[in-house]
Amino acid sequence: MEESEIIIEESLDLATSSLVARTKFAKICQRQGHLEEAEVILNELLTIAPMDLPSKTELAKVYRRQGKLVEAEAVLKRLLDLDRNNLMARTELAKVYQRQDRLERAEAVLKELLDLDRNNLMARTELAIIYQRQGKLQEAETILDEILGIEPEDLHSRIELAKVYQRQDRLEQAEAVLRELLSLDRNNPMAHTELAKVYQRQGKLKEAYSILEKLLSIDQTNDYAMSEILGILRKLNRADLCSSRYWAFIDQANYRFGQCGQAAAFRFLLCCRDFGLKTDASLLVERLGPKLNDKNRRFYQVNFRQPMAQRSPS
Repeated sequence: MEESEIIIEESLDLATSSLVARTKFAKICQRQGHLEEAEVILNELLTIAPMDLPSKTELAKVYRRQGKLVEAEAVLKRLLDLDRNNLMARTELAKVYQRQDRLERAEAVLKELLDLDRNNLMARTELAIIYQRQGKLQEAETILDEILGIEPEDLHSRIELAKVYQRQDRLEQAEAVLRELLSLDRNNPMAHTELAKVYQRQGKLKEAYSILEKLLSIDQTNDYAMSEILGILRKLNRADLCSSRYWAFIDQANYRFGQCGQAAAFRFLLCCRDFGLKTDASLLVERLGPKLNDKNRRFYQVNFRQPMAQRSPS
């Protein structure tokens, strides 16, 4: 991602008004968890080209990931006023409705999309995700099997199928699906993370820890992997490793704390509470306080009985 960012920045130096380059740069920022930076880039782009549809879609994604769901919905509805058959905008709108727990509305949007494009794999996968949340696991499994009948190597649907198997307590089948996925894409981060979850449910904590460390060797700043590692170390009562491993993670030169890092921060605060690491908890708040979400801030206040640090992080 760092190399991609350099190339895009060079492209922008050559053509500062390039819409494609700006949009791709915003996508890279999202992938890296730099959502505020992506938002600025896209809003600047839309001042240059107010009707640019791809940038509107990307801006809606940024808003959704920031939890600005009303803003995301508004952007997507304006986009669909311009292009009623925009499939990506419909898919994103369904995701927003899911985040708002408006599952029936999300389902309706996806079914309308499938009326336009019956083999749209992304829409089918999102519909399977909704069915999972509704507890309709057999319906979700059926849709995912249909997707794999259309596109046998579709990675996203394989991950969701593994999740369905986990919810059904079919852990061996989930493991098999994820291992097969990794044979197709050995560096797939979600497959590593989900396989670690399967191992944890099977009580194979060392195996889970090993595969997460392997993921971090591939993607050094993967917040989800760090969150799962902290969960495992907490189960193993490894207070020493919880502290040293987390600080080594966020002290990386290329690490930036964003929305994706909130879960790992919460897991670390859990470790601090359980293992009496009050100094570590205070240091976390001192460094990241203004960036921590409400859940983490409340947890700190309740469990460590200190007012939150208000100064800017170092």
